[in-house]
Amino acid sequence: MTTTARPKLTITCCLCHKPVRSDVFTLDAEWRRRHPDMTGNLACRRCALGDENYWTCDPADPRHVPCAVELRAGNHHGDAWDHVTAHSTPVAAVLTDPRSAARQGAADYLRHKVHGGRLDPDTAARYRSALAACG
Repeated sequence: MTTTARPKLTITCCLCHKPVRSDVFTLDAEWRRRHPDMTGNLACRRCALGDENYWTCDPADPRHVPCAVELRAGNHHGDAWDHVTAHSTPVAAVLTDPRSAARQGAADYLRHKVHGGRLDPDTAARYRSALAACG
């Protein structure tokens, strides 16, 4: 029996399209509204928390998508960093958002995991669905 080597897990940032080398940050729908060309929702630290993409929210804008902080506080004006919904390792990002991960370079990794047969059925189904959605 031959086994294929596991492909390297690669995720490219949804904003700058450079490989994410360490921590992955998941962005919400307000980021997508402001950056409609985003590929998925997974970003590098520089794009998610850096000054070049920093903005403050304007809840009076009818297009604005409120974040959890704004919804809890009622009148709190959030900012870009309030719209970062998660911070994780690349492996955890694949597990929690396989569709974005597949779009952002991890499709071969997901295929390998699905065909390796060591995933629970629910995770395998989510990975297959993510791969099908990417084409």
